[in-house]
Amino acid sequence: MKNILFAMAMTAGMMLAGCGGQKDGKEAAADTQGDDKQEAVESPTAKNAEAEEDPGYNPELLKEGAPALAFTLKDTDGKDLSLSDLKGKHVVIDFWGTWCPWCVKGIPEMKASYEKYGDKLEILSVDCGDKEGDWKDAVKEHEMTWKNVIDKNNEVAEKYEVQGFPTKIVVDPEGNILKVFVGESQEFYQYLDKILNN
Repeated sequence: MKNILFAMAMTAGMMLAGCGGQKDGKEAAADTQGDDKQEAVESPTAKNAEAEEDPGYNPELLKEGAPALAFTLKDTDGKDLSLSDLKGKHVVIDFWGTWCPWCVKGIPEMKASYEKYGDKLEILSVDCGDKEGDWKDAVKEHEMTWKNVIDKNNEVAEKYEVQGFPTKIVVDPEGNILKVFVGESQEFYQYLDKILNN
């Protein structure tokens, strides 16, 4: 039941976020080139039908100051990578998929932030909804040189109650959530500048 509810929430979130159709990275990039009208994506309200039926739903889960939930997933080399391995730096947990045009559109700015703040920042991109080969090809094609893992069964996305893509969660060096961003917006990059420019 929980998986069915998660699938329904993911579908609704993708439709609201403009990431409803599965496309490869090239199609997604082509769809978003030159389209600067709407970069921020509205997140669904916390009180949706799926959430009300799910007794495990917790709207306080991603509250600022709460500890980020631990997880371990496979990286592009098939090795285990845990969120806890990245403690000591700020971390951006980036829930994305190659099928989401806004996720793909944000990659160049993610790259620029990683190059600018790599000594203070780790990015952990968590792919959701892709076949392993498609995910690996996209990481290589877009030259995503930061940490990349795949959430094959969407267990981590479900654990974090992701409702739209991309979702970026900024975690402090001690492992606590600082801020959550749903959608691709300049506000996220401005926030990184604010906390890392010191």
